[in-house]
Amino acid sequence: MRITTVLLSFLYAEYQCQEFYRLATNYSKNIPPSKYTGKEMEVLISLFINRVSAVDESKEEISLDVFLQLYWTDERITIDNTSLTDQVELTWARDHSFWTPDLYIRQLREMRILSLFQDMASVRLYKNSTLRVSTGATVIIKCDMDFSLYPLDVQTCNVDFSSYKYTVADMHFRWKDDPPLSFPSDFGDGYRLPRYVVSFTTEKANHTIYYGEGNHIPFVVPHPASLSKPHNLLRRR
Repeated sequence: MRITTVLLSFLYAEYQCQEFYRLATNYSKNIPPSKYTGKEMEVLISLFINRVSAVDESKEEISLDVFLQLYWTDERITIDNTSLTDQVELTWARDHSFWTPDLYIRQLREMRILSLFQDMASVRLYKNSTLRVSTGATVIIKCDMDFSLYPLDVQTCNVDFSSYKYTVADMHFRWKDDPPLSFPSDFGDGYRLPRYVVSFTTEKANHTIYYGEGNHIPFVVPHPASLSKPHNLLRRR
């Protein structure tokens, strides 16, 4: 009886969630919103860097635990006018019937979605048709290191965020204000590992990458390694 009650409650909640939002007629999740509106489209990125778990010099890799959030507006998706809520929490597996940006990380070697009882991924729809996707993950990033100045070397590991499928005519990424990078309260001047102190910064790239056809402009998160460069470095301890 208890299991049946839980199941019925879940099905009722699913029905309610589906009733809270509407998709435009002939909506296709394969077509970006810019094709529908004819307007330039921005996808905002914010990143909470929870932990630097490892720096592997032999493999030239850095491992991070992060929470990544993407924001964009799709006017083809609306919250029902009869709803009294300003936002709806969706379930990724069940409600993934809408367009999402194809974020591509050029230096990514491995990504594992964090999970306990289920994957740490959520989708939120706001009343102004803004969508927010949030996911927690452990990422392993390739970093080309140069130890010729050891032990006074400074290793800068650039992480490029861009789109592989879409060109700048379809969409472009921009760092979210307030601020784009955030950290735990005990972050201080950087993450302290046994041999390093790691800190971060962001910038907009001023170059274009060509993946076959069209222009793809990446975003960069440089996070360096070792000794001197005041605000984005990994210093040896």
